[in-house]
Amino acid sequence: MAAVYSPTLSSLHAQALRQHAAQLSLPQRTRPPSSRQRFVAELSQCLYDFVVQLLPTPEELGVKEDVRKLLERLIRSIEPESRLLSFGSTANGFSLRNSDMDLCCLIDSEERLAASDLVTMVGDFEGMV
Repeated sequence: MAAVYSPTLSSLHAQALRQHAAQLSLPQRTRPPSSRQRFVAELSQCLYDFVVQLLPTPEELGVKEDVRKLLERLIRSIEPESRLLSFGSTANGFSLRNSDMDLCCLIDSEERLAASDLVTMVGDFEGMV
């Protein structure tokens, strides 16, 4: 015969007492933070403050995306079946302020221009914009 767990009255009573004590929010004895804990907390805050200054602002990210879209429109005027994708740190969120942007141009066409010709043509268009 398999054993079946059946809570006893004393375990139910103990559980009810624990729940009641939790509801009372009795003050817990806490130790003051150790010097190591204070050091770790202060170091963490200093590192956070430093790194936050290196991150791109939402405006910077918006400008990068606007440039990507503009370049994609220019490329599509030459190669309609193309897409311009961002990859690397800009795409994965690890970019820093003033980081470059890695772009990949995908062209779904049997007859497409050489990459160097496409870059030249887009550069010529950019001069006109």
